[in-house]
Amino acid sequence: RHPTPFPRGTMAFVCRIAGQRILYTLDMNGGEMGVYRFEGERAVPCGVFTDTGTWQNSPKGRCMWYDADGDQQLDADEWTVFGTKRDGILGSPDSAGNLWHAGWGNRVRVNACTGLDARGAPVYAAELADLGGIEGFTNLDRVKYIPATDTLFVCGNTPDRPRTFGEDKHFITGGRVLARIDRFWKGGNRTPTWTADVRRYDAGHDVKGFDVAGDLLFTVERQTSIVEVFDAASGEHIQQLVPGPELGPVANHVWVDIPYPIRAHQRKDGSYLLIMEEDVYGKNILWRIAARRR
Repeated sequence: RHPTPFPRGTMAFVCRIAGQRILYTLDMNGGEMGVYRFEGERAVPCGVFTDTGTWQNSPKGRCMWYDADGDQQLDADEWTVFGTKRDGILGSPDSAGNLWHAGWGNRVRVNACTGLDARGAPVYAAELADLGGIEGFTNLDRVKYIPATDTLFVCGNTPDRPRTFGEDKHFITGGRVLARIDRFWKGGNRTPTWTADVRRYDAGHDVKGFDVAGDLLFTVERQTSIVEVFDAASGEHIQQLVPGPELGPVANHVWVDIPYPIRAHQRKDGSYLLIMEEDVYGKNILWRIAARRR
């Protein structure tokens, strides 16, 4: 059991809730997330979401620790149980701090953030809300929610686009079909506005994850680090970004190894920054993309 509340994250998300920076770390398999508030530049652990049952005083199954007294200790009475077993991928905090889960069996779940406590730590509802299934999907692998527009983006599988290469459902594949669902959480809609197949899916090529920023959606292949760019409003494929020889001798044989491996940001001038995990040689890839011409 871990003696201290410091989840071993392989990726990090930072968002601002009520003007305060909050850091989230997610493990390689999407089963464990740490939550940190800041004191100056020091990240202070204040929450854990886990389905491993291996933390100090943690119950078995899916559960949450919230540091109610601020002492950074995993007290037994500070754990909340959500379920008895793992049934989805943790991760993908939105800009308001809500934590979205891609659920097996096409379910979308969310841990709603209700605000900050007196120490600046995010407080979460004592339930994992099941918001239902997405029409036409058999399972979901990755989700991304945009609070400002009540828009959900997903990647998963459908009856005519199933998993066929024996991927481990726990985290390997990012799905075969992308979709956008408008008016999702507030509006109650579960019917996609559009769906689009990922560009390649075979024994040597599959999408590991995606992100959305501005009016673009970006996917990345697990085995090649190739990024495909889609119009977020229509699902139309726009562009392909292929890593070059500057990445080293394995530029065309690489490994993208975490559930949410690509992070996108649109700058004020309309251009984009992409930061992408790439496991070979322990490197990251940074793409800078010019603003779209209309």
